[in-house]
Amino acid sequence: MASHGRRNRKGSVFPVTIPSFFVIVLAQALEDGKLEIPRTVVRQCGDRLAQIILIQVSEGAGWGIELTKSNRKIWLQKGWPGFAKHYSLEHGSLLLFSSQGDYLHFGVQIFKRNTLEINYPPLEMNYPPNSSSTVEMNPASGSSHDDSADAYADNDDNDADDEDDDNDDADDGGANDGDAGSNEDVTTSD
Repeated sequence: MASHGRRNRKGSVFPVTIPSFFVIVLAQALEDGKLEIPRTVVRQCGDRLAQIILIQVSEGAGWGIELTKSNRKIWLQKGWPGFAKHYSLEHGSLLLFSSQGDYLHFGVQIFKRNTLEINYPPLEMNYPPNSSSTVEMNPASGSSHDDSADAYADNDDNDADDEDDDNDDADDGGANDGDAGSNEDVTTSD
């Protein structure tokens, strides 16, 4: 079995590692549904790349993308259109790839044409185009719900305890301040 590697000046073999590399997305890659891996990367280690690679963005989401190899060229193809659409890639976007230690896993950072890294959308929000599913996020708790009424909304016009008529539900000392944590005893006379 042949070992893949290069010889250093002293003659010992050290393994070939995949260098970090970047690709600038061109309109053609988006139209054709495939992204070419740079030729220098292909020359150095293209024969050792797996048939399907895992690309992981900085937020941890991973995408399996199948490679197509032909005439000493390699493209990210099956899975690439979905990846490009999910991350809203456009002509001029820059992808910075870094090997995660093998020929199967790659980290990727995505930069817009304005040179800033994108805000990565979560995968759970990636609904199919014809899906009618919607999720509302409750800003106070971060949890999702499908209720139409907001538990934190002030739905009445005037609060009896709103001393200054500003409708802010502030603790003005009234009995209905909305303080759910209050355990005051109320006594009534017969």
